Amino acid sequence: MHRLLKTFTLITMAAASAITCASAAGKPLKVYILVGQSNMQGQAQKWGMPGMAADTAYKELYDKIMDENGEFRVHENIHVAALSGGESPTTKSGPLTLGFGGELTGSPEAKGKNALRFGPELGFGITMHEQLNEPILIIKAAWGGKNLNTDFRPPSAGKWTPPEGHVDAKRGPVFPIPKTFELPADFTPPTGRGSHMQLRPMRGIQLPKMHGIYPLYIESAPEQMFEGEPFRVGDIIIGINGNGLGESPSVKKGWRNAYFNALENDWMLSITRLRDGRIETVDVDLVEGGRANLAREKAQRDAGRKEVLGAYYREMMKHVKTVLADIKSYCPTYNPEQGYEIAGFVWFQGWNDLSDAVTYPNYDKPGGYDQYSWLLSHFIRDVRAELNAPDMPFVIGVLGVGGYQNPPYDKTGYFQQAMAAPAMCPEFKGNVVAVQTGNYWDEKLEGLLGKKDKTPEDEAYIKQNSFNRSYHYLGSAKTFSRIGEAFANAIVKIDKGDLDD
Repeated sequence: MHRLLKTFTLITMAAASAITCASAAGKPLKVYILVGQSNMQGQAQKWGMPGMAADTAYKELYDKIMDENGEFRVHENIHVAALSGGESPTTKSGPLTLGFGGELTGSPEAKGKNALRFGPELGFGITMHEQLNEPILIIKAAWGGKNLNTDFRPPSAGKWTPPEGHVDAKRGPVFPIPKTFELPADFTPPTGRGSHMQLRPMRGIQLPKMHGIYPLYIESAPEQMFEGEPFRVGDIIIGINGNGLGESPSVKKGWRNAYFNALENDWMLSITRLRDGRIETVDVDLVEGGRANLAREKAQRDAGRKEVLGAYYREMMKHVKTVLADIKSYCPTYNPEQGYEIAGFVWFQGWNDLSDAVTYPNYDKPGGYDQYSWLLSHFIRDVRAELNAPDMPFVIGVLGVGGYQNPPYDKTGYFQQAMAAPAMCPEFKGNVVAVQTGNYWDEKLEGLLGKKDKTPEDEAYIKQNSFNRSYHYLGSAKTFSRIGEAFANAIVKIDKGDLDD
């Protein structure tokens, strides 16, 4: 199997610790890259370790993580270089132990040692080192709240074009504009701040379904922006360009696209409105200079989108290359004469794409998340190409919040299918594997949290095992440890060539 092997100028190191089993055997240092969002950051705390120790199914792994005094072991032959944080990312490096998780930002001293967390890297590093019996380096890059569609978007991903007949290729339902339209007798104009409709200060509030459509109440209308008065406060828009309004997850997105599409098609836009009890269809045109303003806004949006798209993909790659260019600073036992080998990549992400109904409007239908599979396939190809590692083992950590789902599926099940799908592609056969992290979801803990009449034993179990929200796997130390172990075992299977068909 082809692997990336690179050597650097020899830097003499006098420390005796430089003589390791890897250097003695003349092997390159194995490097593993762990990337994702908040669950790859890791949300498990040390307070969950007693619960792990008390569970016989986890005791063996617990003993590898903790010493006989109940303290986290420091694994001198496993080094980590982890990047995380917001506008001011923080890099933390050193031997593997507690503290490479979600609390990388800020000062650990200021927050206190108890604020330190861990993620999959603990179970992963310990298991991988045990399998190899040689030093390893883990390069980790993770940020909370990031998606694949925008933040981690791979460079080669252009525009998603669903195949003919695909659920995303089908035109949405056509809502005929009703010939008559009456408001309910008890209709009260909605209050509150509606979604802006692209041309500020125009805002609208989507109303409940009426007469087969989803009307839009104009909460605030622009002045001196359009010819005439196509929009007034209190107008109810019931159709655009000949179709009644359907339900939309984003009023802002729908109207923005309507304006930009009209601009690109020489401004052919018409609206059907209810005003003073009458249905009217009127052509909409901008005042002089309005189209130029909108064109500038569209250009700014497109430029900004290009800058934002893939921003965290680039940050991830920058971090990886920075570490690889100076491995000695992150792994003192590194022998430049023997070089290094990028031996695996783990991707653990998904929550923000799962909940993105704008990008995935058919999330509740089979195939509704196929665009994610398409993006992830591009991601795999791009990281391999950029790291010059065409056969690099790649593990997909399939989002498992709530557990692994069997049919009949809801959106979580469809998303799990989409995340795992690239592992089934012929081009990735034998070197990409999907790990269902839902298999390590603590079902007992979930059940107890929802239980009304809890016993003292129930409360004790919850206290020892639950430290975060459900989308962070309840902050379970057991879950994060076992997930990391599973990621390592998956790479071992790829290396041995014994993946199930």
